[in-house]
Amino acid sequence: MARIMMLATLAAGLCGMVIAQDAPAQPAGVTLSGTVACTTDEAGTLTGVCLEVECSACEGDCECPPETYHVTLDDVGCKLAGCDGHAVSATGTVSERDGQKWLTVTDATCEICEEPDQR
Repeated sequence: MARIMMLATLAAGLCGMVIAQDAPAQPAGVTLSGTVACTTDEAGTLTGVCLEVECSACEGDCECPPETYHVTLDDVGCKLAGCDGHAVSATGTVSERDGQKWLTVTDATCEICEEPDQR
């Protein structure tokens, strides 16, 4: 009986290792540099924050429109509104929803404060 219990425990452990290895890896954060653009409603309430990123393939030698990343309006994303119109380096995860690129920001540095966003 003890031998069966030991084999069952070993099998469960091996299954756990296989499941852990098959789990998808967490996406690595990306860092994007661009200009913050905010939108508000008629009452002045923040309705959106975007990061406009210049074309990196052309290195400024083209007429490409900037890529727009809509910022998730969580606690960190809303803080970027204080950098409206300024250059920002933002780190986070990029996803696509309804054909638009979205950035969930985990860290950001704004040119006007020159340090990580602590506001």
